[in-house]
Order: sequence, then structure tokens, then C-alpha cells
Amino acid sequence: MGIGIPVCVQCGTKSNPCRCKVVGPTVGFLAFAAAAMVEWPMGAMVYIFRHMKGRRIMAHPAAVVYPTERLTSSFASKSRSRIISLKSKLAKNPKGNRSITDFLNEMRSIVDELALVQNPIHDEDLLVHILSQLGEEYSSIKAALKVSDQPISYPELFDKLVDFERSLKEAETVTP
Repeated sequence: MGIGIPVCVQCGTKSNPCRCKVVGPTVGFLAFAAAAMVEWPMGAMVYIFRHMKGRRIMAHPAAVVYPTERLTSSFASKSRSRIISLKSKLAKNPKGNRSITDFLNEMRSIVDELALVQNPIHDEDLLVHILSQLGEEYSSIKAALKVSDQPISYPELFDKLVDFERSLKEAETVTP
């Protein structure tokens, strides 16, 4: 008796003495074999192309197909010293003589950089950082914002502080 592929996958014989269904299991086995030879290697290739190490191995043009990963890896240094530097800058960035718009935009850019390095700052924490670095001329609005029961979003804070700065400038021009 020679070694060959059995017709019946269930019992393993060519003569089918167990009277099992020959067509169903055999077709199932052939479909399984086709999947093993075609679909699994293709799935492995797709997996390789989707991961950074695989793209390097396969010399895949990652800059064309995956530009966001390139931007994130280029501009988002996740080093601990970078995160500490940004948090320090956020905590010690007084308004000084800058306009409120410039000050708030710089504070927001620091927060955005922190979010880019996977270390986001919540709006309430940003509010605390901003209010703590405003000068004495903003003490009345700082007090009002601190005692408010409703949380304030960054865009609302931005609008309120810009309006307050405008009213301060108007008061300076009226008073000789």
C-alpha cells in the first residue's frame, strides 16, 4: 500500500469503510490548505508593512504612506528632560509686558507640546497656571474666576482675559 493523500480526511482511507462523508471534509481540508498557502503569508506581509521594524526591513516608503508617524517621531521627543523643561516653562512663564493674547498663545503652545509628548495638561490645570502668572492688574478677574462654581474652558478664559485687557487699556487712556 503506497503513501498518498487519503480521500477521506476523517478516517484516513481511500476506500471509505466508515461511510463518512467524503466530499465535505475533503473540500474543507483543501480550503484549509489553500488558506495556509495563500492567505497566511499575505497576512504576514501586511503585518510586516504595518509595523516600523517591518517597514525598515522591507524598505517600505514610510514617509509617503505613514506621514503622521514620521511627524510624531520627528517633533515629539519623549525624553524626561524635555517634559520637565516644558512643565517648568508652563509654571514659570509670567505675562510681563506681553499682550494677553501673546501670553495665552504661548501658554497654549506649551500645553500642546506636552500633549504631543504624551503628557497632556487638563484645562483646569492650565487655568491655574495662567491665573498664577498674571500681574496685579488682573487681580479682580483672577478673584472672580477662582470663586466661580462653573468650570471655565480655555476659549472662554481667553475671551474673558482679552476683554479684561481691553477694558484696562481703555481705563488707562481715560485716566490722565
